[in-house]
Amino acid sequence: MIIWPLSRITRWCALSFLVGIALYEWIRVSWVWAIVVVWIGIVMISWRHHQRIRILGCCILFFSIGLLRSISAIPIAGDYNVSVFNAQSVHQWEGVIVKEPDVRETKQKLTVNITDYNVGNATYNGLILIDAPSYPWFGYGDHVTFGCELEEPFVAEGFSYKDYLARQGIFSWCRKPTSIMAISGEHSSFVLTGLYSFKKWMVSGINTLLPEPHSTLLSGILFGARSAFPKNVASSFSIVGLTHIVAISGYNITVVMVAIASLFRAVRIGRKRATWAILAGVTLFTLFTGASSSTIRAALMGGLVLIAQHKGRTQNVAHTLLIAGVVMVALSPSVLFHDAGFQLSFLATMGLLYGTPILSHFIDKLPIWKWAKEISTQTLAATLATIPLIVVQFSSLSLISLLANILVLPFIPFSMVIGFILVVMNMAGTLLGPFAPFWQIIVTPVAWGTWLVLEYILKITDYLSRIPYASVSITLQSWSWVFFVFSYGLLFFIVWSYHRIHTQPSVSTESQIKAIALP
Repeated sequence: MIIWPLSRITRWCALSFLVGIALYEWIRVSWVWAIVVVWIGIVMISWRHHQRIRILGCCILFFSIGLLRSISAIPIAGDYNVSVFNAQSVHQWEGVIVKEPDVRETKQKLTVNITDYNVGNATYNGLILIDAPSYPWFGYGDHVTFGCELEEPFVAEGFSYKDYLARQGIFSWCRKPTSIMAISGEHSSFVLTGLYSFKKWMVSGINTLLPEPHSTLLSGILFGARSAFPKNVASSFSIVGLTHIVAISGYNITVVMVAIASLFRAVRIGRKRATWAILAGVTLFTLFTGASSSTIRAALMGGLVLIAQHKGRTQNVAHTLLIAGVVMVALSPSVLFHDAGFQLSFLATMGLLYGTPILSHFIDKLPIWKWAKEISTQTLAATLATIPLIVVQFSSLSLISLLANILVLPFIPFSMVIGFILVVMNMAGTLLGPFAPFWQIIVTPVAWGTWLVLEYILKITDYLSRIPYASVSITLQSWSWVFFVFSYGLLFFIVWSYHRIHTQPSVSTESQIKAIALP
C-alpha cells in the first residue's frame, strides 16, 4: 500500500476546496445537493482498507465544503434593507462612514452605514455607496447627513457593478447627493480612525512638498494611495505595465523585507533574529500605511514565506502560499473570481517561485549586467504567469512591460527610502514650531532629490507609453475560458516537465522574499 505524505494530501484537499468555490460560480447548486456531497465524502473517508478511496473522499468533502462556503457567502439584501427605497423620491439620510474614503481625481466614494432609519413602524438599515464631490474631504468614522434619491447599481455588458457592490453588502448607490455634510466624527474603531487620519495627514504633507503628479506617485509608492492619479498618468502606467509599483500589493513589502534583511546581514546578526525583526518591520509598515486589505494580504504572504524559511522548510514555500490563498478565499469567496489584485498576486508569486529557476538557465547566459538579469528573470516569470489572466480580465496586453520594469524597478527602493525620509522630516518640522522655517532649509534638498527620482519614473513611463503598439487589445469573447484553461495547462505542463528532469534548486532567503514582489 502506498503511503501518501500529509503535505500532498493537504495540497489536494486545498485544491478541492478551491474547485468547490469556483464551480459554484457557474453552477448554483442548492444546500441539499451540497450536503449530499458532504455525506458521500464522509462515507468514502470511512472506507478503511483503501487509502486512495479515503483520500478521494477527503477531496470530495473539502469540495463540498467549498460549495457550502460559497452558498453561505451570497449577499441578501433582506426586506428591511435601505435598498427598498431605490428609485423612489429623495430621502434625507444619516449614517457613519465605515470604510476609508476612496479619493478619485474628481470625486470621493464614501461607504456609509445607515442604521435605524424609521418609516412608519418599520426600521431599515444597510450600506449606501455615495459619489461625493472632491471637497470637503470626509474621513473614516465621520457621521454624515445627506439627501439623495437612491439607485440600483448598473449592469453593463461584460461588467455588473450591481454584483460587484453586492459582494460588499452594498445594494444602493447615491450618485448625486445633496447637502452632504459631516455633523460629527470618530464614531467607529478608534484604532482604524487613528491609522487613517495619520495616513491622510502624511499624504497631505506630501502634497504640500511636491507638485502633481509627483506627489500622487510618491503617495502610491509609499501608501498605495493611487486612486487620485490624473487619468493620463494612470493610463500611461497601465499601458507599460507599471501599475503594481503604486499599489501595496507586494513590491513595497518586498523592499522593506530586503532592506531589513540586508541591514542585519551587514552587521552579522543571525538568521533567526533577522527573521523576527523583518516580521516586526513589516507589521509596523502595514500599520504605518493604513493597514489596507491589499497591504495585509501582501504582509501575510511575505510573513508566511519567512516563517517557512525560519522553520527550515524552504521547499514548502509554494505549499504555504497555497494554504494562505485558501484561507483568504475561505474568509471571502468572492476574491477568487472578483478580486483581480488577489488573482494577479497569487499567480505572479507562483510564477516567481516556479518560473524563475527555468528562465534563469537561459537569461543567465546573456551578456548583460547581473541586476538586469535578475530583474529580467523575475519580471518575465511573473509576466508569463499572469498574461492569460490579464488577457481574459482586461482584454489587453502590454508588450513593453519587461523593458519598462527593467528601467524603473531599480529606482523604486531608492524612491521609497528618500520619500520616507522626506515624510519623516516633514513630520518633524511640524513639531518644531518657530524653528520650522530653518528646518525647511534642510528639507528642501531632500524634496528636490525625491522629485528628481519621481520625475525619471514619470518620464520613462510617459515615453514608453507613446511607443506604437506598446499595449494591444485582445478580444476573445466566448473563447476566453478555453484560452485560459489551455494557457495555464501548458504552463503547468512546462513546469512539471522541468522539475521531473532537473532537481529543484534551493531558494535563498532573499529570493524567497522577492517572490512576494507581485505585479
